[in-house]
Order: sequence, then structure tokens, then C-alpha cells
Amino acid sequence: MKIALIKGIINLSQIDVKLYRVKRIKGMLMSNIQGIEELNKSIEELPEREAKSLLFHILFRLNLVKETDYSEIDFINDLGNIYETVLKLSKELLKAKEEGNFQKVHILFGPSGAGSLRIALKEMGVYPVEKVISFWNIFSIGPIERLHESDGQEARIQWMKKVVNDEDDDFQDYQQGFYNTINQINSVPDNVPITIWVADNSHEQTGLRYVLYLLRNKTNKIKVINTTKAHAEHFNRPDIQYTVLKTGEISPEKLQVIYEKGQSKSLSGYERKELEEE
Repeated sequence: MKIALIKGIINLSQIDVKLYRVKRIKGMLMSNIQGIEELNKSIEELPEREAKSLLFHILFRLNLVKETDYSEIDFINDLGNIYETVLKLSKELLKAKEEGNFQKVHILFGPSGAGSLRIALKEMGVYPVEKVISFWNIFSIGPIERLHESDGQEARIQWMKKVVNDEDDDFQDYQQGFYNTINQINSVPDNVPITIWVADNSHEQTGLRYVLYLLRNKTNKIKVINTTKAHAEHFNRPDIQYTVLKTGEISPEKLQVIYEKGQSKSLSGYERKELEEE
């Protein structure tokens, strides 16, 4: 009697285990299906240029596995970073569409200057109707040759990977931030005017030319505010001469004055072409 009872309990336990396994497998399959659907949707959201660029990065790394000492573990880790980049870019693009009712775009090259301008625009009551895009990539260091092409971007990313401390996911943040900023710039509607803020330094001047190249096929009206010259014009006195080295040095209050009193004209087609080709 006891043996039969024990056998019955064992059989029931085995059935419970099988049911648990079936439910677990079903849950995993459903999770995978949802993940695949999310990934598929994310890829569809990507602009063609960025999709091609990410494909290039994958194939480039696959070639590194075959031709160099770049390990399969590094390859898998980098694929994980690319996967996260795709998902994040998709979310940023969706967010940009939802916030797409902006009337003007400002582009700066550094978080400090961008943050100060946001404060100034809030004081003026025009933020977030006037959107701020920040390129925190430091263009004055590292390779910038053919940065408008996939292989040039890959060369810079590989260089950054060597010099950036990745213990706190700094490199992944850099990679995602780089593509996110490019996507934000490419997503600006043609009817929205753009103002690019730059000081007289190699980083911001290089960034200016790179952004204008990204915008080469767009018809937006583009103004450039030279913050070094504008600051000298509005704030230097005979007894005080100060040269601004970067836009991030300027306070929100002074940026507001520069913006409100600035008389910069839109770049002509010739001026744009000249800067793009540089």
C-alpha cells in the first residue's frame, strides 16, 4: 500500500516536473518571440544609412576574427554592444518622432555648452520647442579621416575602444551616443532651421564641417554662431579682453544675450559646399 502510494506520488511529481518544464520552455519561446519581434521592429526603424553602417561593423569584425588575433569572445561582446545600440537607436528615433513638433534645432559640440544653452532657452520660454542636439565626440583627437563613411567611423570607434576605460561601459555609451546624435541630425525635418554653435578651436570647427557634410542633401536653412567672436563683440571692454576657447566656457546668461542679439545670416549654398568639402 505504502509502495503504491509512493509510486503514485513519484508519478505525480514527474508529471508536475514535465508540466513545469513545458511551461518554462513555452515561456522562454514566448520571450524569444517577443525579443525577435522587438529587434525586427527596431531594425525597420533604422534609416538605411545607419543600417548599412551597422552591417559593415558586423562584417568588419567577422573579418577580424578570420584574419587577426581578434578573438571570438571579443566578437560576441561587440555583437552584444551592437545589439544594444540598435535597440537604443530605435527608442531614440521613436522618441524623436513623438517630440517632433519642434520649430528650430541647435547643434553644439559638448555637454557643457549644450546644457548652458538649454538653460538659456528655458529662460527665454522657447525650450523644448527649440531642440538642442549635442555632439560630445571630441574631434580634435583620434582619427577623423573619412568619418562620413562606415570604414572611417569604424577606425575611430576601434581607436576609442583602446583609449576609453570600459569598466563603466564608457565605450558602449560612446558608441551609442555617436550613432544617436547622427540619427537625430539626419531626422531633422527639412523645414526646420538649424543653428550650429562653434568656437574657434579644432574640435568644434571639425565638428561643424562634419555636421554640414551630414546635412549636405538637406534643404534646411543653416546659421552658424561663432561663439568666440560673438563673446568678444558683446562682452569685451577696452580694459577687459577675454578670448573664449570653447563654447562650454560661456554662461547661460551670456549665451542668451548672444542668441537674442545675434545677427548671423543663413549660410549660402556656396558657403555650405565649401565647408562640406573641407
